[in-house]
Amino acid sequence: MFRRWQSTLAVTPPPTLAMKQKVPPFVLHCHFTKNNTKYTLSKRVSKPLELPNVQPVAGEPVVFQQHLIEQVRPKQEVLFQTSAGQSGFTGKRKRSPEAAFAATTKLLQKMSEPGFLNEPLEIVMHDFGPTRQVFQSVLFGREGTQVRPFVKRVTDLTKIKFGGDRSRNKPRK
Repeated sequence: MFRRWQSTLAVTPPPTLAMKQKVPPFVLHCHFTKNNTKYTLSKRVSKPLELPNVQPVAGEPVVFQQHLIEQVRPKQEVLFQTSAGQSGFTGKRKRSPEAAFAATTKLLQKMSEPGFLNEPLEIVMHDFGPTRQVFQSVLFGREGTQVRPFVKRVTDLTKIKFGGDRSRNKPRK
């Protein structure tokens, strides 16, 4: 008797292009807070997996757990960091779109220097500040023409509340 589900399990699909893609070595963290805009460009540093020949002792943590964590989430080495405050804006002016524009153009100029960025880039965005749209318009504008070809992945790590406890009331103005 022929069972249909047995025949489909035996056939495995060939690996697709998405499965073969590597993690981009450069990461640009963009924090768009209510009061400031911060950018951090870093490079992932991953070491080859080396499992130590240590026998586990009862009651003590296994030694090679840290090696596995470094493979899943590699450490990052900071290459360049800038913010609206470093661009010359202070106080309330740091939250303005002009400050975000100045910080973004400073970042893109540094990234477009020869030999600085020569591999794929991942952009990680945090929070929904008012300057997030400014970053996107500058990246897609004239200033981002040299950096845009290197962008391979855009990730949003904004924490969104779902369920849980009730929030505090916002202060009245």
